[in-house]
Amino acid sequence: VPHGVIDATASTLSHELLETVTDPDGNAWFNPVFGFEIGDECAGFSTDVGLFGTFYDIQSEYSNALHACVNGV
Repeated sequence: VPHGVIDATASTLSHELLETVTDPDGNAWFNPVFGFEIGDECAGFSTDVGLFGTFYDIQSEYSNALHACVNGV
């Protein structure tokens, strides 16, 4: 459920932060079949996450351990 401009910003920041942490030089983690970085794997999946009574629609991120898109909550 989108909640406005903040969702797009928070989701993009989450996506890019995870890619920066897992692949800071842009040459490490990627899906060789599709050429996606870790954040791109789950770009179409999101979760409604509550923080101090406010809800945000945040992109799920790929987990190597679970081989699935997860929200970390």
